[in-house]
Amino acid sequence: MEKKKTVAIIGGGASGLVTAKSMLEAGLLPTVFETRKNVGGVWAPREEGLETSQLNPKMRTNSSIFSSSFSDYFPYTQDTIPGSTCAADIAGYLSGYARQYLPQGTIRLGCQVVSVSSSGPEESNSWKVDFKDDNGEKQTEIFEYLVVATGIFSNEYIPHVEDLKNFKGKVTHSLRYVGDEVFANDDPNKKRKILVVGGCLSGAEIPADVALRAFSLPEERRSQVEIVHLFSRPFWILPKLLPFPNEKDPKAPRVLSLDQVFFNADAALQPRPDGPEDKFNKVNGLLKVLMGSDQGELGPEYCFNDYWSKRFPAIGMSESYDKFVRSGTIRPILGRFAGISEDGAVRISPAENDDGGADRTLDGVDTIVFATGYTPWPTLRKIFSPELLSMMGIGRDTVNPPVRLLHSQLHKQVVHPELGKNNNIGFIGLQPMPFWGSVELGARWLASLFSGKMQWPREEEVSNYRKGAAHLMSLGKVDDALLLCSDGGYLDIVKDLSKQMGIDPFKFAVSADHTPKSFIPAHFPPFSTAQSNGHSENALSVLQSRVTETSVSQENISRAIFAGLQGKWKLTRTLTSKLPNFPDGEFEGLAEFHPRLPTFSPVVETGSSGSSFCQKWGIEPPKSSYLSLGRDPSEYLYSEEGDLTTKSGATLHGKRQYIYQCDQYSDDPTYKVTAWFVKPDGKSVDYFFHEVDFNRAPEAIGTPGVDGDGGWKAASEHLCNKDWYYPAYRFVFKAAKLEKFWIRYRVLGPNKDYISEAIYVR
Repeated sequence: MEKKKTVAIIGGGASGLVTAKSMLEAGLLPTVFETRKNVGGVWAPREEGLETSQLNPKMRTNSSIFSSSFSDYFPYTQDTIPGSTCAADIAGYLSGYARQYLPQGTIRLGCQVVSVSSSGPEESNSWKVDFKDDNGEKQTEIFEYLVVATGIFSNEYIPHVEDLKNFKGKVTHSLRYVGDEVFANDDPNKKRKILVVGGCLSGAEIPADVALRAFSLPEERRSQVEIVHLFSRPFWILPKLLPFPNEKDPKAPRVLSLDQVFFNADAALQPRPDGPEDKFNKVNGLLKVLMGSDQGELGPEYCFNDYWSKRFPAIGMSESYDKFVRSGTIRPILGRFAGISEDGAVRISPAENDDGGADRTLDGVDTIVFATGYTPWPTLRKIFSPELLSMMGIGRDTVNPPVRLLHSQLHKQVVHPELGKNNNIGFIGLQPMPFWGSVELGARWLASLFSGKMQWPREEEVSNYRKGAAHLMSLGKVDDALLLCSDGGYLDIVKDLSKQMGIDPFKFAVSADHTPKSFIPAHFPPFSTAQSNGHSENALSVLQSRVTETSVSQENISRAIFAGLQGKWKLTRTLTSKLPNFPDGEFEGLAEFHPRLPTFSPVVETGSSGSSFCQKWGIEPPKSSYLSLGRDPSEYLYSEEGDLTTKSGATLHGKRQYIYQCDQYSDDPTYKVTAWFVKPDGKSVDYFFHEVDFNRAPEAIGTPGVDGDGGWKAASEHLCNKDWYYPAYRFVFKAAKLEKFWIRYRVLGPNKDYISEAIYVR
């Protein structure tokens, strides 16, 4: 039997594991080196003494488990699939994946690679891997091939880090951000100015989290807090749960995780754009339609005008960020972080479209949070020799190399021509946005190259790719130009690598009999010698259930509507009473759903109050901490104030308060929206009022608002002393945003018989 060729894989995260499986299926013998005691990379359980990134296990991910999984492992059913995926879920998934596919001995846990270098004659060199084993003993082994899968998220990146010595305040990175510490030990007499740098993903979550904590402070303290957000280009502010068009009712959108809507197989099969600018213009145009605007209403800093519409669309994901901008809580600055001056001021240079702009400074900042992403270079500099690093553009004196320097060198985001002159090295998962599907295809392609089943890229092809998009366009290689400019765009990479591999997963995906036709890795066919084991079929079956059923479920609808409530609304209420002792008339005023950290936890109790719909609810203390990212407001203090003009002409001034909660962050979330009475102090919860039940249709009693056509509707009932309250709701969307809604109460009791219906508009 021919001896199998050996492959060293550095890194036991998602990229390393799927690479090992692909190498096995291609007939090679992989060995995975992982410093941690568990597989999973950044997703693995936290350990003491690690220098590289570690995630909070409760951190919510930005995508569903469908996009955070591989093609042939999906151990979930419709009942067990995570509703909201967190880091601990991913860690468990990767651990199960390794047990399913990688034989014992393939992974060496607790083994830290110290260095890698070429070994043997230049014409047939291999790789020498020096490492410390799980006992701390130094070892050396020789491998014929090397795969670097250390991850793009292995180390935090802070631009102009050398200037931070001039800053006297607190500096942290999104990786180490702890929300509970922002206002801990806060001096109530000292003004605060908090700067968040970076405008993508965490760059939206962190300003929103700081703003939520500021909103939770006493009003007099809140006015002394300034939150400044500095970003270099506009970014789309998209909700993680995205309302999208419902063919049956345009006013009542369906709701799914953003990735299930955005990664649409139909989009991948659209006619090829004429070039990068045309592609970005079309993508940004679709986002304008989906979100209902170009974001200019938030301010010029966010507007996708003609200039920015032709650039790659940056994405920030948050349900609350835009509302905090509207309220003036977050102050945006479009520009670039240029360092810290000697006197401690933040230096800002103009954005790329500001030709006549001048540098400026921002004074008085006491805290900087860098949401500026991650870099692979600290890890790579530790393991590669100076000679190899010089081939990658890194000299001995290079300080804080650009994050994307490596990305610009990798052909198809996998192959490095200078390092791999003997076709024996590849990089997996080090692209700017390492989506699981593109990582898996990259691993398959590299395994095919190593095993000789596919030819390595020709030198001319690589050379043309290296010369940039303009050169590729001049040669008529539009597809390559689009890939190079996609900045890691998921469907672009999948489409290109699928072509390399001779497969067409999109043709399979568009054959689904549901919309949207979400594209997930389970649409890939088995690789090489692998056989289908039912996991991909299971994933597609569960996906169909989620797309058709969960997109109109109370779980998703209630969360999307609750997020849309935040902020101020104009309120008009009509009161109609059948009894003379209760006034008829019209109330006009302002209402606000004021977000704040949870002040209590609602608990469903057993028993009823004479009605199957009228559950008893109790109150428990709030969770002790609210520190992880990926969470948006789950509690509002609702307040309204205005004047009631009765039919007799009298005017009465009135105020009212409630608390609304959405249970979405408990250990076993119900995703139910509930309303509660407020104590006389105007802020504390008193007792339960009612549930906003989207599984119950309102009674038709002829009112124009709730009984109108279209939109999502909900109802409930509650016995309050001797009076029965029958709340009813109707919510109407425009594109992905809540445009207006109605709340109606029908009240019956010994001394009450009236209907109150209010309309809320921005």
